[in-house]
Formats: sequence, C-alpha cells, structure tokens
Amino acid sequence: MSGFAKVQSSCPDCGAFVKWNTRAPGSLHCSNCNKDFGDAKMRETLLSSEILTKCAACGSDEMYRRKSFPKPVGIGIVIVAGAATVALAQSRAVPPWAIYAPLFAAALVDAILYKTTPDAAGCYRCLSVFFGVAPDESLNAYDLERAEEIRLGRKVGSQPSNSRKGGSSSRTPPHS
Repeated sequence: MSGFAKVQSSCPDCGAFVKWNTRAPGSLHCSNCNKDFGDAKMRETLLSSEILTKCAACGSDEMYRRKSFPKPVGIGIVIVAGAATVALAQSRAVPPWAIYAPLFAAALVDAILYKTTPDAAGCYRCLSVFFGVAPDESLNAYDLERAEEIRLGRKVGSQPSNSRKGGSSSRTPPHS
C-alpha cells in the first residue's frame, strides 16, 4: 500500500459529505456543522492494513467494491462524444459510417479507463468511500438491493411490520 488514502465520509450529525486524507493531521472535520468525527484509529487502520476488509470509519464488514474514477469526467466524455456525433450527423461532407466514430472512440476510452482505474472500497452502513486503499478481493460490486436492505433494516420486498395495535396488514377490505 502507498501509505496514503483519501476518505469520503458522511458526517454522523448532519449527513454532509466530508473529504479527508491520511496525510492531514487530526480527525475528520465537518465544515457544515463544525464538528469533528473519526479518530486516530481510523487513520491507523488505513495506514497499517494492506487490504481493507472492514470499514475504517464505522467498523462494519458490509463493504463493496467500486472504481475510483471521477464520475464528472466520465459524463464529460459521453457529452463530448454525443456532441461530436450530432455535429458530424449535421455535416454532409462526412460518410455515414464516420458519424458514429466519436461514440466508438468514447466506448474504447471507457474500456481502457475501466481496465486501468484502481478499485476503491465503500461501506453500505456509513456511506464512506476509501480511495487509495486496496479493497479485499472478495468484495462484490455495489448492489442496490443489498444497500436498501441495510438502509431499511429488512429484506427488500418484504412488508414492514405493522405498528398499529390490534391491526393487521393482511386483512382484506369488506366487500360492498
């Protein structure tokens, strides 16, 4: 490991996202609510471990793997390719097969970036993302269903427990 990691985490008090790196002294500081969170233990976990198996912020083992590529750059590539395709389509001097060349070029750039971009680890529970740290190879890609199960505290698709006294959610309405 390089001994350097960037962390993007949400403040436990106000929920604002905070960016922090292991070279910065002190703990995470939320500029929104002006509170500190995280501690030296999180920095020690990130600097000492070769592979991240548990969340350094909350200790959860509910982790996922993702690419550490900035989304705005990817969106920018698609927008430029789309605009170039539209511009070529408007031009009469371009052969029909060349109109889609920018889209094919964007797909090629995307494939190359996907193969060369390192992975980052994310936590389903506290929403922290750790860049510059090798995630455990056994981590799966982000799973929206799993994230919802953790967020809701129950299996996705199951009915919430009925909190009314004496009520039942399985009652059928009377027929008229």
